[in-house]
Amino acid sequence: MNKTLYLILILVLMSGCVGQTNHSETKKGNDTVASSESPQEVDYKRVGDIPLPSLKNLTRDSVAPGSFAEYLRNLPLKPANYPTHLYNGEEKSNERSTYRVVDMDIDSVDLQQCADACIRLYAEYLWHSKQYSKIKFHFVNGFLAEYERWAHGERIKVDVAHRKTSWYRLNNAEDYSYKTFRKYLLMVFNYAGTASLPKDMEETKHYDFDRQQTILPINIGDVIIQPGSPGHAVIVVDKAGELLILAQSYMPAQEIEILTGYYPDKPWSTFLWTNGSDEIRLKTPEWNFLIDNKKVKIMHFK
Repeated sequence: MNKTLYLILILVLMSGCVGQTNHSETKKGNDTVASSESPQEVDYKRVGDIPLPSLKNLTRDSVAPGSFAEYLRNLPLKPANYPTHLYNGEEKSNERSTYRVVDMDIDSVDLQQCADACIRLYAEYLWHSKQYSKIKFHFVNGFLAEYERWAHGERIKVDVAHRKTSWYRLNNAEDYSYKTFRKYLLMVFNYAGTASLPKDMEETKHYDFDRQQTILPINIGDVIIQPGSPGHAVIVVDKAGELLILAQSYMPAQEIEILTGYYPDKPWSTFLWTNGSDEIRLKTPEWNFLIDNKKVKIMHFK
């Protein structure tokens, strides 16, 4: 995955988001921060404060009010130069992967890894917007963990020896508190992963590999995922045309970080065509995704 490639950078700069039902730009989404300081030293308060690359006519994609895309664009950020921390409080060794850290706590157990971070962000959005019935995720073995059943007093028993997973009644109390929600997520993190995440997502064909052109642009909230072991997943938390801002967790479990990009104006990234072939790649500091519609997929939550 570290082979040297001669890459042609394909940038299709778009002024609006294709395929969205609401094309009105939120005021917050267009805000930019002007400063003479280095971008690495500026305390951007949220993802949407990160400035656009200095390209003519480049604007952020429109996001619908109340959407998952708007939620991701408004993710709060830790101060500049704050290092990514592991679940045990230690600093991440590969500090070069971090552009910023999302201001969201992490449990003191080694569970919130790459696929879990994508699940965490989507579940947090649904919980805060009270879309409780949509909070449900598959385990690797195919079992569907529904948050509403958990909130109504049921719990999940996993019999590893007999490969059996089932619900049982703990109590009859209704509890939609954030504390109970987080306990539910830990259960999901324990038994979900990159192998199960595609069960909760849908794939959109984004690229015409014969013509080497974008059919539909990737959208905010989409996940680039390589299922399996080893596997990895990153999520798009902001977008301007073909330029993306990506977030991830990793192994061992860590805080969710905004990744340093490979476009000259960090943290923006873009897809890269391999010279002389039909390969298209997305390179991140800790993973090199080959988008081939077989192993690596671009997906969105159902």
